[in-house]
Amino acid sequence: MRHQWIAALGVFSVLRGITLIPAAFRAIKLPDRKTLADVLPAATYARWRALREQYMGKDKDVERQRPAVALGRLRSAAYQESGLAGGPDVRGVVDGLRRKHKVRRNQLPPAWRTVRFDNARAMLKDAARLDTPDVPCFIQALDGLEDEIELARQRANAWARGDIEALRNLHRDMTLEEMLEENCGRALLRALTEGDDAAARRAKKMLDDMEWHARWAGVEAEQHWLAAAEEALQKNASTFAVLPLNDVLRADGPVAKLRQRGYLVEEPR
Repeated sequence: MRHQWIAALGVFSVLRGITLIPAAFRAIKLPDRKTLADVLPAATYARWRALREQYMGKDKDVERQRPAVALGRLRSAAYQESGLAGGPDVRGVVDGLRRKHKVRRNQLPPAWRTVRFDNARAMLKDAARLDTPDVPCFIQALDGLEDEIELARQRANAWARGDIEALRNLHRDMTLEEMLEENCGRALLRALTEGDDAAARRAKKMLDDMEWHARWAGVEAEQHWLAAAEEALQKNASTFAVLPLNDVLRADGPVAKLRQRGYLVEEPR
């Protein structure tokens, strides 16, 4: 029996911003009618403005948004402008072939998680009053944005060529903690947890719950996939699965776990 797989290159981020209820629109703007020019060091702002004009044109609305939100918009525009957004619809192509050849599909259940917290409106009001705890993260991320884009371009080219060796060399295993640290929105959420009043305790519980559920939803989804893969390999002469490229390359990912369980994994050449 052989386990055949195909990987899709995806660009994703965690915690894209505050999107809870319409009142959140106040929370994504800088307080006291400030602009990015008011809160960023002069050299950083000059760098920001050059990149904004390069990738976003003359979008002035973003100037009144918090650094974490502005960074998210810039990153999205940079990937789009560089031709790195979206990518090929691998799952759509595979599903079309599956239907054409009348191959049965085993759709795994989603790992749904629900995070409950009290008084969302008060929390959003607190967020709207925050100063700019996301500035240090913004500065670091802005300095590395072009290197990030170049790395994504190299990965996309290696994937297009089927260069597995290059993909492995460019891959870096990241924990959930590291992914969260790269997202400046987390700095805003963390700032809400500072202090020992009831509001800070509520925010800390919410953040802890979000991260706990995110971590264990990933574990649950991987367990479902492994169980389905093993069942399919035992029942069928051949089977086919689609996984994100990061899951294929991870040292502790599902493909590595199949290998640990005694399956022979033949990589593409």
